[in-house]
Amino acid sequence: YGVSDLFYPDHQFEKICERQNVPAIILGPRLQDYAERNKVYLHGFGSDIGNGHWNQLGHRIAGELIARDLCADGILK
Repeated sequence: YGVSDLFYPDHQFEKICERQNVPAIILGPRLQDYAERNKVYLHGFGSDIGNGHWNQLGHRIAGELIARDLCADGILK
């Protein structure tokens, strides 16, 4: 599709948050890494697997990453 940086929105959001001194949890690259390492799809359902919105596994992994970051930063205990 001619996209040079799949994570452009993530990078821009991270820069905005850094400028405002607001913590951000960036998931895109981490979800891709998980999917590649585990050879799974985190998006799509049924015949459209690999496309669209997060599927059940995608939501579970995103939740685990968010919880891990919040706990590591001392926001949650």
